[in-house]
Amino acid sequence: MRAPVLTDGTITLDAFRTADWRAHLAGDDDEFARRFGWNAVDSTAEGVRAAIRRWQRGWQREGRTRAWAVRAGGELVGGCELRLHDDAIAHLSYWTLAPHRGRGYAAGAARLASRHAFAEMLVARVELYIEPDNGASLAVARTAGFTEEGVLRRRAVLAGQRHDVVLWSRLATD
Repeated sequence: MRAPVLTDGTITLDAFRTADWRAHLAGDDDEFARRFGWNAVDSTAEGVRAAIRRWQRGWQREGRTRAWAVRAGGELVGGCELRLHDDAIAHLSYWTLAPHRGRGYAAGAARLASRHAFAEMLVARVELYIEPDNGASLAVARTAGFTEEGVLRRRAVLAGQRHDVVLWSRLATD
């Protein structure tokens, strides 16, 4: 199976390409690293290439994790990832590379990926787990039509530390 191409006229979600590693690595920064639980100085060309290979295999094998590259004007601006669970729930994460933040790309990606999950993957519920101090991501969730449900104490582990997260959800009927 190949990653479906999704678009809203502004952004396009498609498969990560091997050549995307340069743009992805160039857009990594401390904020990106902190939110995903690693150290930006540890980001390497080989590490990014390995992640892209993993994302490509997710589609090829119809695996539990499906990741899209997010592009605007053909340029890689970020990504989003759905992690599928047995109970028809998917966890969604999204990221925008440093030079492209604040333009609505993540909200568009969250909307497109959610719609696809409901229509094509038989997902009943899409969830987001966002750290309470991540104002940008909280705004994305709101803009993308998710509903805040509450704080889950010590739910996430990032860089070996437990953190509170705010649970947001979206249903096909939202």
